[in-house]
Amino acid sequence: MPIGRARRVRVFPAADVTRRSDREVDPRDVGLEPSAIEAIWRSVEVFYETGLQPSMALCVRHRGQIVLDRAIGHVRGNTPDGPEGALEQATPDSRYSLFSASKVAVAMLVHLCD
Repeated sequence: MPIGRARRVRVFPAADVTRRSDREVDPRDVGLEPSAIEAIWRSVEVFYETGLQPSMALCVRHRGQIVLDRAIGHVRGNTPDGPEGALEQATPDSRYSLFSASKVAVAMLVHLCD
């Protein structure tokens, strides 16, 4: 594989592979516009459509309430080399292994504690 060329996974229509949690509250209940939350989710869909990640999940809270809790894509089966077994759709409760990416989150939390 040439340097700089990422291997991509198969991209499915966003509406077909998006799961929303029933824990989401109406953004207006916490002083937010629904269009703002949908703009955030649309940016996740755009990133998913690049095919660089087989799935993603995002949970956003505001004033202690969950205003966005969704997942898109497949947590198993969708690989750059083609399907490996049955496709398992991502849900807001799917678990992800972040490996070294967790270092960024920990560094930010330590910075905020200063």
